[in-house]
Amino acid sequence: MNAILLAAGLGTRLLPLTGVLPKCLMPIHGRPLLEYWLRALDAAGDAAGDAAVLVNTHHLPELVRASLAKSPWAGRVRLVHEPALLGTGGTFVANPFAVAGPVLLAHADNLCGADLQAFMAAHAARSSGTVMTMMSFRTDAPKTCGILELDARGVVRAFHEKTADPPGNLANAAIYIVEPEVADFIAGLGRDVVDFSTEVIPHFLGRIQAWENKGYHRDIGNVDSFLAAQREFPAPASGAAVAPDGWQELCFANGGALALAFAQALAQGLNLPLVQNCGTPPQAPALLLFPNVRALRGILEGRARADVPQRSFLVVEMVQNASDDEYLSQLRAQGWGILAICRTQMDLPRRHDA
Repeated sequence: MNAILLAAGLGTRLLPLTGVLPKCLMPIHGRPLLEYWLRALDAAGDAAGDAAVLVNTHHLPELVRASLAKSPWAGRVRLVHEPALLGTGGTFVANPFAVAGPVLLAHADNLCGADLQAFMAAHAARSSGTVMTMMSFRTDAPKTCGILELDARGVVRAFHEKTADPPGNLANAAIYIVEPEVADFIAGLGRDVVDFSTEVIPHFLGRIQAWENKGYHRDIGNVDSFLAAQREFPAPASGAAVAPDGWQELCFANGGALALAFAQALAQGLNLPLVQNCGTPPQAPALLLFPNVRALRGILEGRARADVPQRSFLVVEMVQNASDDEYLSQLRAQGWGILAICRTQMDLPRRHDA
């Protein structure tokens, strides 16, 4: 099954962070968000062999290109640049090579822990007459989401996009598997720009199967949500070195200019001063930037959380091994806000067909 990962958005709600990185490269426990999607496709068996994986770009495309060019997915992912944003539906029909059969269409600026193989199996077993399977999840903010009403078969019979009085909390996760009939409908509209939520979904009500993701799902659309993901989403275990590693090269080229710029943007977003290479804990709340976990240990080892002003936040540029992971986990349990920009090791997913 081919896949289209939508990664072109401007991410304006995530400013100032998206002034430095596109939303699809936001670091989650030291690896870019887009990499989690590609690993999930690998685990489902759909980022290799004959399956095509398309990633569209618009904002800061050179960074996406550089990150993928020296990665395990170099040559296996097709980047398509959109000088003007086409909308979800527009990207879908602008790339007919990817939509010859059923295709997974995902907003790759969401952090999703779903089992994509199970999602694909649900689509294969969908109700008769349906042409799309929509991933759903339970949200604690239904007014900000598209809320679903289902019939007894689990087919979407009504869709309420960001209404003031939503009828529940089962939300559209903006991840779909669609059949060619959907692409034909969008193409028949005769427009370059097509919005999936407002123009495509309403047309196919009664023909959309819902599948609930009972794992993790979060739109990291603003700074608070991005930092919540760092607390909630399980950190990957340290395993083999990531090689080749375009993300590491990107972060630390030119003396680590990008890593520093991202830390500065986060400090701005948190309204905290940035303190680098501090010899002792600061006297006032600050964002403390450390090159690695060993430097962090040198400052915090043996100190209680109360020794550092509340609201202080820790950013580590490099996480290198399981010992680093264990120490950061201990700090999170103590209530620290922590962000790792880059990790050099990560467990590779096991292919389901291996």
